Amino acid sequence: YDVQNIPSWKEVPIKSIMEERYATPAFVNNDANCFVLGEKYFGKGVGYQSLIGLILGTGFGGGVIVDGKSYAGVNCGAGEFGMVPYLDSIYEHYCCGQFFTRNFKQTGEEVFQRAVRDEEEALKMWTEFGRHLGNGIKTILYTYDPEIIIFGGSVRKAFRFFEEAMWESIESFKYSNSIKRLKIEVSELDHIAILGAAALYYDAEKTSS
Repeated sequence: YDVQNIPSWKEVPIKSIMEERYATPAFVNNDANCFVLGEKYFGKGVGYQSLIGLILGTGFGGGVIVDGKSYAGVNCGAGEFGMVPYLDSIYEHYCCGQFFTRNFKQTGEEVFQRAVRDEEEALKMWTEFGRHLGNGIKTILYTYDPEIIIFGGSVRKAFRFFEEAMWESIESFKYSNSIKRLKIEVSELDHIAILGAAALYYDAEKTSS
């Protein structure tokens, strides 16, 4: 397995290492896929068959559930929405904390605290962020058409500051039925991805039967 954020981590067979060390089946997956799995079984995704879990943090990635089953693609690359080309760059530069550091030289947390203090400039930043995120969600709707999208990651706590602009952007989506039925929720559990990781074995057994 390779990890993009750890350059020295190249082709490490972590699954076989863990299985040999502990003599038990091991499952390896990324944080976004574990997040959406956690929401499916323990959070806002309970009862839904088609859902997307979006991590809004230092990056912009997603986990995908289609027809009740996890979908990661052949190389565990499905849901990497942040890498999709957008404007002059990619969605990840506009739909996560990088938007603030790249454009305003401030962290998302700093802009959040300023918005809490009702600073007009910060509120405008979140409005602009919401418009970009809405465009990103439209791309997701065209590809997966989910019942529900659930936000995770540190940026989710600022939802009230970008929700309106996000929906205004989404409303230009061409297929009105998808918008009418779409739910967007914010995760309530900080460690839901850990629960999702614990559910990897259960999910594999359940969806293969």
